[in-house]
Amino acid sequence: MRSSPSVSASSRRNHGGAPRPRILTQGEVFRVEVGETLTLPCRVKDLGPLILLWKKGDRVLTAGAIMVRRNDRFHLDKTNLRIENVQVDDRGDYVCQVETDDDEPISIVHSVEILGKWPKLIERVVFAFTL
Repeated sequence: MRSSPSVSASSRRNHGGAPRPRILTQGEVFRVEVGETLTLPCRVKDLGPLILLWKKGDRVLTAGAIMVRRNDRFHLDKTNLRIENVQVDDRGDYVCQVETDDDEPISIVHSVEILGKWPKLIERVVFAFTL
């Protein structure tokens, strides 16, 4: 009879003996229209005293409950990131990350795509400023 490998309790714990955090949410692609509200989920189990970060590219948006990037459209809802009145510049990859005692943080990536004919909107704005 074949036995499956077991995971020791110590491999599920961080150096301090507390359970290691786990991000329960899977990364997704979100397609939204300009002006909509979008919530990017990041459900975490056993976060403990560790800090959850939201990033877009190299920029840190939040660290724990602190809004690092000051933008009135961005809000934290527990561990989820809510973006109100989505704009074209909001497209891209958003990372939910937890720094751990391990060599690598744990993280997921959500991709945000903007629907609609926004390139035409940009062309109109650029044209208006060149007149």
